[in-house]
Amino acid sequence: MAVRGGLLVPFIILAQSLFQLLQICSNYWMAWASPLSPEFEPKMGMSYLFPMYILLSVGSSLCVLMHATLIAVVGILTSQKFFTRMLHSVLKAPMSFSDSTPIGRILNRTSTDQSVMDMEIANKVGRCAFSIIRILGTIFLMSQCAWQVFTIFVPVTTVCVWYQ
Repeated sequence: MAVRGGLLVPFIILAQSLFQLLQICSNYWMAWASPLSPEFEPKMGMSYLFPMYILLSVGSSLCVLMHATLIAVVGILTSQKFFTRMLHSVLKAPMSFSDSTPIGRILNRTSTDQSVMDMEIANKVGRCAFSIIRILGTIFLMSQCAWQVFTIFVPVTTVCVWYQ
């Protein structure tokens, strides 16, 4: 069962998607508005070019902050839920389990599992979501700018999936 019924997952995905969108927008903004060489006149004045870029960058930073905070909150809530269920399972175990299993082994196993939940799983899930959304953003951008790449992309992806 997901923490809070999975309520925070759409917000994590939204924060990451907004970050990716703002990154694409800021890169496009600088490529579009900046002159190609000193001989060309810029399309926008510097008094408008940099504040817009700064605004997009601040928005990106806030999205990363929101994403990281939500990942940490979900990680903590999941870890607490795991610990509570694990504690109830150990405490409600039959007496024969306590007689045959040394308490040190139980503590070692529970502390190791809890440490993995606290330190690793939330970050790995967050990085996985980050990578997937980044790949989808890149695919979308490539489909808009250089759709010819798909003549190579689709067969290569098919071969990679087939080999796995």
